[in-house]
Amino acid sequence: MRAERAKVRADDARAGLVALALGYVRFASEFPAYLQVIFGDAVQGKKDRDTPELAVARLEAYALLQSEVEAGIARGDFRPGDAALVCLASWALVHGLSTLLINDALPEYACNPKLVDFATETLVRMFGEGVFARDRPRNRKQPRESKIQSKARSVPGTLAAQGPRR
Repeated sequence: MRAERAKVRADDARAGLVALALGYVRFASEFPAYLQVIFGDAVQGKKDRDTPELAVARLEAYALLQSEVEAGIARGDFRPGDAALVCLASWALVHGLSTLLINDALPEYACNPKLVDFATETLVRMFGEGVFARDRPRNRKQPRESKIQSKARSVPGTLAAQGPRR
């Protein structure tokens, strides 16, 4: 996560949040067993198998996120609000995506790191911008297919390539 964060401007919390997310998802995709060891037992309530080293690894990852969010709120890159809730939502998004990827719940993304990066960045930006339309026009046109839908649809044998279910 630190390596990805170092690639973007220090004073750009939006790019920083995307970079941290990319680092987290890439780490999880490359080292799924580590992610399970670091977070799995703690998430599943098996505290007896937890070690101080694992707790430090969890806290370090979260501290990077917390620092980014707090700095972003302070600089006005993010809306004012509860930094802890923004951190929780951010972590839930990337940890959830990582868990889906490493458990093969998203077969269209398997063996396609560019698509995983694209999805990660898109999801974090959607989270950052919010998904609700500012104004809801009454006569809306059918939305066009997104780039991510188009890329996923191009992978043969996937649910996305089969089209929408009816």
